[in-house]
Amino acid sequence: MVLAPGTPVLAVDGEQVGTVDRVLAVAQADVFDGILVRTAAGTRFADAELVGEIRERAVTLTVDAAHAAALPAHEGGGGSYDADPVEGWRPEEG
Repeated sequence: MVLAPGTPVLAVDGEQVGTVDRVLAVAQADVFDGILVRTAAGTRFADAELVGEIRERAVTLTVDAAHAAALPAHEGGGGSYDADPVEGWRPEEG
């Protein structure tokens, strides 16, 4: 999956709620976990089931802007990691 950081993230009602910070996925295993969304309030986690559509120029969530504003904060560390089936896992940098 190729999705550039900075790609707009839209709520289902069309309001831009942030931009893509990072995709959480294991491409080799075809596992998509969700995206980290950079918002004015900080980085938020949108679980895969909340991501309705991924296109080259925008990501659309399945929730409205009010719900998107309540997405959990992402603080890094133990709750998120980069997985590599060959190298193993490594804690997220940051």
